[in-house]
Amino acid sequence: MMTAKSGTLGRLLAIGRRSDPSFDRRILSLAALSLVSAIVEVAALASLVPLLSLVSNGNTKAPFAADIFRDNPLGLVLIFATLVGAAAMSRLALASSIQRRVLQIGHSINVAIQQRLLVQPYLFHASQNSSRFVAALQKTDLLTLGVMGPLIQGLAGLAIGSAILVFLLFTIDWRITLSAAVVLGGAYLLLSRFAARRLKARGEMSVQAYEDQVQLLLESSGAIRDILLDHRQRTFAEAFARVSEQLTRARAGTDFLNQSPRFIVEAIGAIAIAGLAALIAARDGSIAASLPLFGLLALAMVRIVPLAQTAYRGWAMLSAHKRAIDDVGELLHLPPSIENGGQLKPLPFERSIEFHGVCFAYPKVSVPVLEGASFTIKRGEWLGLSGATGAGKSTIGDLALGLLTPDAGEIRIDDHLLRGDAVQRWQRSVAHVSQSVYLLDDTIAANIALAPREAGIDLARIANCAAIAQLEDWVEGLPDRWQTLVGERGGRLSGGQRQRIGIARALYKNAPFLMLDEATNALDTDTEAALLDAIRKNRPETTLLMISHRIAALKRCDRILVVEGGRLAPA
Repeated sequence: MMTAKSGTLGRLLAIGRRSDPSFDRRILSLAALSLVSAIVEVAALASLVPLLSLVSNGNTKAPFAADIFRDNPLGLVLIFATLVGAAAMSRLALASSIQRRVLQIGHSINVAIQQRLLVQPYLFHASQNSSRFVAALQKTDLLTLGVMGPLIQGLAGLAIGSAILVFLLFTIDWRITLSAAVVLGGAYLLLSRFAARRLKARGEMSVQAYEDQVQLLLESSGAIRDILLDHRQRTFAEAFARVSEQLTRARAGTDFLNQSPRFIVEAIGAIAIAGLAALIAARDGSIAASLPLFGLLALAMVRIVPLAQTAYRGWAMLSAHKRAIDDVGELLHLPPSIENGGQLKPLPFERSIEFHGVCFAYPKVSVPVLEGASFTIKRGEWLGLSGATGAGKSTIGDLALGLLTPDAGEIRIDDHLLRGDAVQRWQRSVAHVSQSVYLLDDTIAANIALAPREAGIDLARIANCAAIAQLEDWVEGLPDRWQTLVGERGGRLSGGQRQRIGIARALYKNAPFLMLDEATNALDTDTEAALLDAIRKNRPETTLLMISHRIAALKRCDRILVVEGGRLAPA
């Protein structure tokens, strides 16, 4: 489990390892590429010294000058050009590898989060705002491309820069090299101390603003009818503009703190090089005599400063996005097991569903919804539940489906207690239609089969279920029939059409227990009667729990119970 004590870098590494089994191998391969790139960079710098020695009329103080090249300077130029080209190619290969592996890690994190979210209990989802999960995908991109990528690039740059400094220690006076390293490192250290708090504050502001932005987008999309009719466009647009402005300010502040140190350090570096040149000239008697070492030092600084800036940027992004790291880590810490109901045999249902003294209260709600509820549904029976709004009818239905767990009492399916693996086994034997049917932005066929992108659809079975749900005549009259797109959340359909697609979806599962929760309240009386009669005729063995606040809608049920005060009584 990731805790604050493990450190931000430790939490980031834990995210990678938890989501991607190949994470350590990917990082080690990047470390190997960084080492190769460092060696090639140092070789390119080393080849510059004898070249500068020849240019300065064969100064013998150049440690890498070789007599063999005095009569063949072109050979030395070719070696230098080859090594510089190799250094450039190694940097390109390293950058490409970092980008590819970071994206692969991001893919693994997204998949791992989605797998975990899909297996969480219903109550977990009911207590969360969906914008948090939508924002999680953006946070993953921020984490991989915005934090992990720059951090890995920074560490690679640090390795290459360190190799260059070690080379300089043996090439130039060690005191001069250490002085340059102290000046460069000290500048970044001071700047990082100045930026740390500001980066954290702007990072938290950025994450919160993005979550608010996603929430506003989802809310404006879901409430678009009311917004248009009430002319509330300006209110929602202004709210979005305020949040977007906060996000813009936070990002601008983060980018400034990321980029500004480079300009300061470049100025310090230029001054340092001039000072070091003066020291070298004083030591060697003239600047011409020290031209090879001075040129080497200047080129090394030109390479080291961008590498140091890359390392600083990696640290800065890590510091700025601690909140995003914690949020993604929290989602990845959810139980990861993939739902295995498909491998479990359905729970036998031969006799009855029994509630014995069931009590239930929602989290953070002091008044219980149910108190000692007891009743029995016999196999093949149609039981109606009625009661006032908020009486607990839907809660009883969710308990019967295994979506909720009783706080006290027990639910039995025949002789099986509805707990543990029995819940998943029982859910293979149930189907339901909720008060608000959610439709995919897909075809009618895909929505009935609940199969995104129409994976594994049985059209003959769909047609049969649609006929029972009183949909067939309507669908057959459409130009694209079963391939007709319903729009986001079924926005192109009427409320009754959405409900009938939901009922057809439940029938498609062909489960022995069916729950309809206010599932016909958008239908006219004749269509409702025809639909229920068709279910009774075509699915005579189905056990039905029908929930409605209208007693008249339950008249086809064998028995009706009224929910009141957390208990049930005959109507």
